[in-house]
Amino acid sequence: MARTVAALALVAGASALVAPVSKVSKVVEKYTDSTLKSSPGGFMEQGTEMFQEQFPEFNSYGWGVSVKAERWNGRHAMFGWAFIIATGYCKAHGLIPDPEKLLDFKQWGTLAIISGGKGGGITITNERACILVANIHFLVVSLCAAFCPLPFQDTLLLEPGEPDEEPAGLVPAF
Repeated sequence: MARTVAALALVAGASALVAPVSKVSKVVEKYTDSTLKSSPGGFMEQGTEMFQEQFPEFNSYGWGVSVKAERWNGRHAMFGWAFIIATGYCKAHGLIPDPEKLLDFKQWGTLAIISGGKGGGITITNERACILVANIHFLVVSLCAAFCPLPFQDTLLLEPGEPDEEPAGLVPAF
């Protein structure tokens, strides 16, 4: 009986040494590093074409690689840099109240915990809480702008039948 169990354990353990089967779809496999060649505008055109082939339904609504998505990515990157500079300014000028004070678990709950749990863990500082709340605010504003834009705002997604814009290139026209 022990020999049978040992033989089964060896056979079961041998499966760990077998190369895994690729679960990548055939459409993705046809695009390799040699397929993608850099053009003067970069990989934007090829990425757009690849996404359009793989996900035509999503592409028709503007999801994925699109000129509008790249513009929004740039806006979020600019906000990130502005927020880093604003945080540094606030820290340097003492504009964050009690920056080193740890949050009270009884007041803030699990939002304040870094590690541990049930009130016995380490909590974040007031400075981190201010930065967290500001970033959550920006996230909500960004989601509202993306999915419920006002009439004067640039939209993230395409309207049904609306063509995507042409890429602006390295230096857009003003």
